[in-house]
Amino acid sequence: MADEGRDGPIVADGMAGREGFELWRRMVDPLFDVHLSRESAPAAFQASSRTSALGAGFLARASAGAQHFSRTPAFVRQSGWDHVLVQLYTEGGYHGVAGERPVRVDPGEISLLDLGRTLQTTATGFSNVSLLVPREKAGGLGDFHGRVFRAGRAHTALVRTHIQFLSRHADAMTGTEGEVGVDALLHLVSGEPIRSADPAVKATVASTLRALVADHVDRHLAQPDLSPTSIAIALSLSRATLYRVLALDGGVADFIRLRRLTRAFELLSDPNPTIRTARGVAAAVGFSSESQFSHAFRRCFDMTPGELRALARHGDGPAVSLDRHVRGWLAGLREMSTGAASVALA
Repeated sequence: MADEGRDGPIVADGMAGREGFELWRRMVDPLFDVHLSRESAPAAFQASSRTSALGAGFLARASAGAQHFSRTPAFVRQSGWDHVLVQLYTEGGYHGVAGERPVRVDPGEISLLDLGRTLQTTATGFSNVSLLVPREKAGGLGDFHGRVFRAGRAHTALVRTHIQFLSRHADAMTGTEGEVGVDALLHLVSGEPIRSADPAVKATVASTLRALVADHVDRHLAQPDLSPTSIAIALSLSRATLYRVLALDGGVADFIRLRRLTRAFELLSDPNPTIRTARGVAAAVGFSSESQFSHAFRRCFDMTPGELRALARHGDGPAVSLDRHVRGWLAGLREMSTGAASVALA
C-alpha cells in the first residue's frame, strides 16, 4: 500500500477490488472524476502508482483497469488545477473528447491535456507515464488540448524516449536537472526548433537524442552496413546533428564500434552461451571478419575473445555494464552540460 519517504517517491501498490478502486478514485480525484466502465467488474479492478517530484511539477507512473475519466465544467471550476498534463501510454489507451476535439490514444502514443478545460474519455486497462506541469511553464504550446503524438513518427520516438528517461531517472535527478528535463520536454512538444532553446535544454535534448541513437544501434548491431547515413535516415536526423550528438563519444564510427564490442563482451562472458564461437559472436555484432573482430576486441579489452571465453567457462569472467564508457542518459546529460554541447534538429 502507500509508502512515502521524506523526499522520495509516493508509492501505492496492491489497489484491488472495490476498496482498491475507491482508493484509486480518491487519489486521482483532484485531476479527474472517474468511474468504472459498465463492462468492468469492480472486484477485478487493480491499480498501482508511483509519483515523484520533478521540477515544478510531478511525474507519475501508473497502471489501472478500464474506466471513464471526466472533467465537467463544474469539476474544472471546483478542482482549482490549471496545469498541463503530458501522458505517454506504454500499454492500452483511451478515446473520447477533449474540449470539442475528438481524441484517441493508442500504445506508444503521447497526449497533451489542458486541465483548465473539459474532458470525457474512456480508457482500456492501461499503463502510462504522466507529467503534470504548471501552466506558466508551458506558454508556447498554443491550443494543445487533445493533441496526440502518433506512434511511428520520428519526433514521437524522440519525445517518448525523453519521457521514458525522465521516468527512469526522476528520483536521482537534482532539482535543477528536473527543471531542465521538464523544460526540454515542453520544448520538444511545442514543435519549436531546438536551436531556439537555451544551452541547458539543448544539452538535454542532445542527451535524449544520443539515447535514441543508442537504442537504434543496439537493435541493428548485426547489420555490417550500419552507418551514419543509415542511422540518420532511420531516425530522420541530419548527418550534422548526428555527429554533434555523438561528438563526446568520439564520433559515430567509434560509438558504433564500442557498442558492438560491449555486446560481444557480454556474449563471450556468458557461462552458458547461445553463440559458442568467436566467429559467431563477430557476425552477431556486425563484424565482417573474425580477424577484424579479434583485433578490435583485444585493443578495447586487453584480452582476446578466446581468453574471455575461457575465463567465463571457469566462472571467472569479469562483469561489464551494457554501456561501458557512457553510463546512461543522466550521466550523459551531465557530461554534455559540462561540455556545453548544443544540437540543432534539421
